[in-house]
Amino acid sequence: MNYTIAQTIPEEDRENYITEDEAKEMIKVFNNHLRSLSFQTGELINSNENLVKKIERETERNNFLKSSIMETKQNIKLTESEIENKSSILSNLDTKTYSKCTNFFPSNEFIIPNSISFDRDSNISESEMKYINSILAYLLQLENTFIILQTQKELLRKNLEEKQDCYNTLETCVMCKEKYIRSKNHNNACDYHPGKLKYFSCRGCGVDAYYDCCIKCKSCSKGCKTSHHTS
Repeated sequence: MNYTIAQTIPEEDRENYITEDEAKEMIKVFNNHLRSLSFQTGELINSNENLVKKIERETERNNFLKSSIMETKQNIKLTESEIENKSSILSNLDTKTYSKCTNFFPSNEFIIPNSISFDRDSNISESEMKYINSILAYLLQLENTFIILQTQKELLRKNLEEKQDCYNTLETCVMCKEKYIRSKNHNNACDYHPGKLKYFSCRGCGVDAYYDCCIKCKSCSKGCKTSHHTS
């Protein structure tokens, strides 16, 4: 005669035990829950890996921007130093030329003309005339160089200001509505802070969110050069 496990248990103790069907149902529920947890764990691992990659790309981009700002500042310093040197040379030559010319013209009414001509009766020798003309030419060259350096300095300063403004501009995230500054963005901040998002389905992968600056999906896009956000 065959007996089930339940039949071997005294009747008065059977209420303290679960049936075989109940045990199978519990195992089934447990396995389903375990599979769900495994799937969620995998999703979290993938999400964390993607977040780490985004942080690395953002860090690399920020480091590049900082390096570019430092290089621009250094170029401005070098340009300012060169301008000071040229100004000093120009000032010294101005003084020497004026002193030399006043020796030729004791009346102190000498004004540097565009071109110098001398009468045959002038006591200025040909070598002295060549010297004055060479000084005038060099002064003109220095003046042109000074103007160029001043222009370069202004361009470098403007470039630096634009980079600093971009790096320190207060922005509002369309996802969390918080205001943030890119240079002070931290790892625990909203994932959407690097870019601006709108919600319409992507034609490529069907994801809802895409960046409105370049109309590219945040999932299948490699990034945008306009707003410098990651995909």
